[in-house]
Amino acid sequence: DINRIPGLDHIQQDGTHLRIGALARHAQVMAHPLVAQHLPLLAQAMPHIAHAAIRERGTLGGSLCLADPAAELPACMLALDARLLLRSQQGAREVAAAWAPYCSVATWYIWRSLDPVPVAY
Repeated sequence: DINRIPGLDHIQQDGTHLRIGALARHAQVMAHPLVAQHLPLLAQAMPHIAHAAIRERGTLGGSLCLADPAAELPACMLALDARLLLRSQQGAREVAAAWAPYCSVATWYIWRSLDPVPVAY
């Protein structure tokens, strides 16, 4: 249970990235103005996660750790090309969300560039 680790429930802008801590509750992510402004896909997906009681207790990191292929959050992380900071007692490393479902982690941070990158089709 990582609920006792302080400082993992933040949502903050860090330069050109939005950082969302592993213990950020679904309801917190859903209501946060930075998420709505910079990650509208994530903000729009949050109301579809479970029901209100679960959104009050469920966390972004917990949902991602379950890696349910039918869940909204892993799909959002893939669509947003999110980067995850995986941290343990041995150290930390950043990985692409596309790789993350195969990890076992203690702490997750979501990194997403706020500067749009043009995509050529």
